[in-house]
Amino acid sequence: MSPRDSFFVIGDNREESYDSRYWGWLHRDRIHDSPLFISYSWDKDGVLPLPFITGIRWRRLFHPVR
Repeated sequence: MSPRDSFFVIGDNREESYDSRYWGWLHRDRIHDSPLFISYSWDKDGVLPLPFITGIRWRRLFHPVR
């Protein structure tokens, strides 16, 4: 269970990122900005065997985050 008002964040380069897997949960008061757009989105239930390619949600790519 996550600590109250905290986030688990993962970097986009999983092999080289020092993220929540390394230093733990990030409390809300440490976040000073917000995301601008969605860079990638996929449906994990997409067509097998490659759902990360066949399940791409094209309409969401580069949409602004509201």
